[in-house]
Amino acid sequence: TAFGALAADLTHASTNDRTGHTYNGQKLRLTYAKILPLIDTNITLASYRYSSNGYYEPADAFLLRDRSWHGAALERQRSRSVISASQALPRGYGSFALSASTQSYRGRSNSDTEYMLSYNNQLGRVSVGASASRVRNLMTGRWDNRFMLSLSMPWGDRSRSPQLSTTYTHDRDTQSLQASLAGSAGEDNQYRYNIFASLNDASGSGSSGTAGFSGTWAAPYASLGASTSIGRGY
Repeated sequence: TAFGALAADLTHASTNDRTGHTYNGQKLRLTYAKILPLIDTNITLASYRYSSNGYYEPADAFLLRDRSWHGAALERQRSRSVISASQALPRGYGSFALSASTQSYRGRSNSDTEYMLSYNNQLGRVSVGASASRVRNLMTGRWDNRFMLSLSMPWGDRSRSPQLSTTYTHDRDTQSLQASLAGSAGEDNQYRYNIFASLNDASGSGSSGTAGFSGTWAAPYASLGASTSIGRGY
């Protein structure tokens, strides 16, 4: 429309638990988006409404069926509202985005909320990203601050050089550093690989690390993949 783009969709879900009980429910989603061409600003307002008690997202449905859940409370969203805006800066200065979201849960009177500010730019061959968010924890009711910095660049001067990516995250109780090296090989880039590692430092539980490798082969009639990882305790 002249005022922006409108969209609506309705999702029906039917979930069976291990006792033979069936849950049926629907989710209604409404979305509004608008681009302001003079200043190249993209504004999106999305509201998600879970209209019935029997609706389960796929991840929640598997938790419901998993006996290892040990009867813990399953937090199911009742409604979720998101508003976001992105702004492209003059050439060479990147772009930034703002977002705010809130979601409520069935059986709970309170909700959790998140505010986020992010910035991205391409400095030569290096992609830089930074974000700061403030999150209200549903369980504790307290506000937590989280900061993230990411860098990505090609590892070499060739057109098919692997991509090196690093991400540092810091919040109230933990900080983590993640790195990965991903690339492709073969005449048609049919072989893809990813080497990754992470280091986490949490107050109260100390430091732990994870490392691993994954690869895929786009064969003529199928795509084959494998991965392996190792960390403390597994």
